[in-house]
Amino acid sequence: MHYVELFFVSGSDIWMLTTVIGCALFLLDDLFVDFFAFIKNTKAVKLSATDMQNMLSLPEKKIGIMIANWHEAEIIERIVAGNIRGLKYTNYEVILGVYPNDFGTLAAARSVEKKFKNVTVVVNTKDGPTSKGQMLNQMVNYIDSYNSSHIEEAFDVVLIQDSEDVIHPYSLKLMNRHADSYDFIQVPVFSMDISLTKLTAGIYIDEFIESHTKDLLVRDHFDAGLPSAGVGTAVTWRTVKKLLKLQNGEFLDEKTLTEDYHLGLTCHDMGVKEHFACEYYEYKDENTGERKVEYIATREYFPQRIGQSIRQKTRWSLGISLQGFEQRKWKSSSLGETYFLWRDRKGLINAPLFTSALIFTIYYVLAWFMTGAWPSLNYSPLNPVLTTFMWANLIFSVLRIANRISLVTAVYGFKVASLSPVRWLLSNFINTASTYNAVYKWLSSKVRGDLPVWAKTDHIIPVGFGMDNKNMIEPDMTPISISEDRLEANSQM
Repeated sequence: MHYVELFFVSGSDIWMLTTVIGCALFLLDDLFVDFFAFIKNTKAVKLSATDMQNMLSLPEKKIGIMIANWHEAEIIERIVAGNIRGLKYTNYEVILGVYPNDFGTLAAARSVEKKFKNVTVVVNTKDGPTSKGQMLNQMVNYIDSYNSSHIEEAFDVVLIQDSEDVIHPYSLKLMNRHADSYDFIQVPVFSMDISLTKLTAGIYIDEFIESHTKDLLVRDHFDAGLPSAGVGTAVTWRTVKKLLKLQNGEFLDEKTLTEDYHLGLTCHDMGVKEHFACEYYEYKDENTGERKVEYIATREYFPQRIGQSIRQKTRWSLGISLQGFEQRKWKSSSLGETYFLWRDRKGLINAPLFTSALIFTIYYVLAWFMTGAWPSLNYSPLNPVLTTFMWANLIFSVLRIANRISLVTAVYGFKVASLSPVRWLLSNFINTASTYNAVYKWLSSKVRGDLPVWAKTDHIIPVGFGMDNKNMIEPDMTPISISEDRLEANSQM
């Protein structure tokens, strides 16, 4: 093409070409992770009955389960009671962080402290709300003081959980097993089973399944630094002590909205051995006789309304993409780590790209309805390029959605996975709105000269969980577990 001819390329031509090429590159980025996971057979680890028996027989390290609370009076007693009754572990303590001005939560926490000998309430030295990082730092200070005066009963591991989490019965056993080899351990986080009509909550099924049964496993393979999920994160005490020394007495960065994300990358910078423990076991259903698969994962409910989801994801986007870049820039120790830092932040570009793609799609469809022909570029020699990339985007999108359906089916079944294409469109809308909102809040904080405010999301827990001395919820939502005697029977099959 002669350079002079480029002057005949209109602004609309440039916009359409940039949009379709940009979408293709972003889809290829995701397909690379899919392809790598496929060729390397990167997937969850299956625990045999023997593995489970060995895991259950290991000496138990003392684990401190830290739960930060703000306005959780309605659920804190039930969630603690339900988890304590469900855990197949004995050497642990639940540490509840509460604020002195949160009277309802403080009263509920004191009540559950009286009921269970392995529950301790830590009252923040500041009125709330502050940030989750600041509250967790207060609990770490308590553990540090406790360990100094109780050498023989000192905590070996701290575990970060939230007040709505249903901890898997064997989570602590799994962490105890890996704590001999690793100092930072993350287990998967999955959504509780929900109604198919709850599309907003359903996007978390798709996103966390894709991230926690594939993406993080690939990231772990590249030794690119594992971001904590904020729950289901275990850190050995020897590493906590190193963090306290490195960060002037702070376990977590109190200034960031995603202290969990920064925790994982900081540990990686320190040379801490990290591990994403995505593991599952099979068991025989007593009622049907069928073999079933159970992941050892933290489960919880996620926001069910679009506004709530945007609010939560705004905090994630602001903390990971904006504050993450602001604090770390492109600091990395390898090409793989740099690549995953890009993936953490590409939402900042993906949001305007999705907006452009949406406008492009509407324009394209309306033009066909109005004229009976698909629109073309003003500069006709480039039309084959446009068409090629549009077909590429269609094929890439189908492959990406098919991969997501496959992953969701493996955990939730095909019925849930069948709506993944619909939820994919909704998640793109929510993620885009969240990114715009995050940029607005970040810029506003710069103008004001203060820090972005930590935004809490409302928490709900399963119906009946922790009530009437039963660790039960609605039948179709009950976490599937196996007992030691069934393990022994299954090992002979």
